[in-house]
Amino acid sequence: VDSALHSCSAIEPHCGPTNTRARCHLALQVPTIGSCVMTVGGEERSWRKGECMVFDDSFRHSARNLSESEVRVVLIVDLWHPELPHSDLPELSRVLHSCEQWDSIN
Repeated sequence: VDSALHSCSAIEPHCGPTNTRARCHLALQVPTIGSCVMTVGGEERSWRKGECMVFDDSFRHSARNLSESEVRVVLIVDLWHPELPHSDLPELSRVLHSCEQWDSIN
């Protein structure tokens, strides 16, 4: 999934539904360093083009783009927590998919 964050905008603080995954943001297009930041668990980081930012999205996180005219674009990839048993992944996939569908209609 790709995600664009336009200039002078923000994504309000929120939490993912579970800690069974890590979320990876690959920065494809990034405004001037320092003008576009993500805060996860109280720590603030800037995206760097071509680099990944990996975090546990069950922690409260937000993003803001303070640039005047530049758009931030990231590719979002979800990764399973490395300590999860492989045999649990199909059922977890179904549960997370159901949660995402529920969120989209509410």
